[in-house]
Amino acid sequence: MLAAVPNLSNHKNQEIEVLRGIAVILVMLAHYPFLAPVKDAYWVPVLRQFHFWAGVDIFFAISGYVVTRTILDLRSASPAQQTDTIARFWIRRFFRLIPMAWLTLLVSVLLAAFWNDMGAFKTPVGNFTDAFFQSFYMSNWRAYWCTVNPSDYCGVNVHFWSLSLEEQFYIALPLLIVFFRRKFWWIAVALIIVQFPLDRPLFSVFWVTRLDALLWGVLIAVAENAGVLSKFRPTFMKSATIRRVVLASTLFLICWLVAGGANRYSIGLVAVLSAILVWLCSYQSGFLFKSTRTVWRPIAWVGGRSYGIYLLHAFCFLTVYEAFYRWYGSKDALGDAQAVAILVLGLVLTLTICEITYRTFEKPLTDFGRRKAKEINLPFKRQPTQAPAVP
Repeated sequence: MLAAVPNLSNHKNQEIEVLRGIAVILVMLAHYPFLAPVKDAYWVPVLRQFHFWAGVDIFFAISGYVVTRTILDLRSASPAQQTDTIARFWIRRFFRLIPMAWLTLLVSVLLAAFWNDMGAFKTPVGNFTDAFFQSFYMSNWRAYWCTVNPSDYCGVNVHFWSLSLEEQFYIALPLLIVFFRRKFWWIAVALIIVQFPLDRPLFSVFWVTRLDALLWGVLIAVAENAGVLSKFRPTFMKSATIRRVVLASTLFLICWLVAGGANRYSIGLVAVLSAILVWLCSYQSGFLFKSTRTVWRPIAWVGGRSYGIYLLHAFCFLTVYEAFYRWYGSKDALGDAQAVAILVLGLVLTLTICEITYRTFEKPLTDFGRRKAKEINLPFKRQPTQAPAVP
């Protein structure tokens, strides 16, 4: 019952925000060698031992948890209440995700057309085609197709694959809850078991459709709602030493397991490790990040803007890279010093642009979506009837 669930207020879970920040930093580390003139001799040996793209799986676990706990009431709601709740949920998700995504896609088309001597932004046609597929939430399938069949019709927006996968999840999850009600979590368990042993090379079909971490997030939310988590509070995590060891070792394993690609069980294990981090954050008791208002505050700030950072960071880095390319005349003229300069300037541009878009575009539209969801008055929603006046 909802009464058994702790911390269901509207304020943000700051430990989750810190975890978002760490996740997007890992993703940026994974992308950086492709966004600057970094020599293979530097980054290839590192990526053979550690890779950082599994930061996306941390995002997935967070999304599965955060989203599921907001719609669990669907299990016991009436059909009219279910329709109302799902409509409100989809409206909030739409204004949270879609406008910023379309802004990013528009930017990619413009950059490809007007700031692209180096060719890093691919082609306007390719990026416009990216937008077409994203409008149907199919970017994950497009990423797979473009990996197998690269062409000029494949744009620079490969990273949208994860956004499409999450959007597919947001469409399917409330419907599964309505259909299976209190047994829907069995579906989550079954899908985790089925996926765990699959061989999932990078950008293969099973890689771009992986649901493990999302479903672990679902199970954490279900366990929290049922009061199970409150019976297993990891109070040993109050020790600062243990917190540091757990965080460092978990992140180490996440990055190590996917080094050089992904083996048969690595993604399933990464999902479990990501879920452990989300589980520790779910208590909001400092079991993973104690000082979210001091030591971890900068990372929490990054986490609060992680959606925009995820979408825009590659374009910001490539914009700086293009400027250096034009200044020096060729890629061959760019060395280690320029790679470091691109790193610094790319970070500054990313954080600046994302703060501006967060304040002027992303947050206002997210707030607008919340208001519209509260104000919604569905035409098929039954209205209360009044007793006839007594003559």
